[in-house]
Amino acid sequence: DGFFLRCCKKAMLEPEKSFILLLDEINRCNIPKVLGDLMTTLETSKRLPWNSTEEAWDYREGTSVTLPYSERIFSVPENIYVVGTMNTTDRSVAPLDSALRRRFGFMRIGPMESNGIRGAIDSEELEGSITTWLKLNVKLKKTLGADAQIGHSYFFDADEQISQVKKDAED
Repeated sequence: DGFFLRCCKKAMLEPEKSFILLLDEINRCNIPKVLGDLMTTLETSKRLPWNSTEEAWDYREGTSVTLPYSERIFSVPENIYVVGTMNTTDRSVAPLDSALRRRFGFMRIGPMESNGIRGAIDSEELEGSITTWLKLNVKLKKTLGADAQIGHSYFFDADEQISQVKKDAED
């Protein structure tokens, strides 16, 4: 059994608990190979619902599929949430986009989009490269669009790296 099938089995054993499956950079994987016939079973209307009154899974028509190789009956329980991340500027997204957009919700999360951080741009709360980065991203978004913004990982440990360069220069 693969990872997803094992996750579904575990979720079915704990129906009151939520499970999240994170597919990082989903646009880089071979979707038909990773999800295959399971693509439709991930849709909300095809999920296996939990009947809390009867304390049992409610096997309705359309909530199960027969797996092609093992010929086992398979369902995706409603307590599994699949989250896929992708880089919208990556050109490999285009073929993937149409198949997924028909079935799933998309939410754009730009670099450092929280109001708390955004409000701190002009305050003394943030210093150094982070402030510069936030101001740069505001300008990039206004002039070139959201896809031109620089992500947070670009600046991991930037202040420490600058300090190390200064220290090395002094030595």
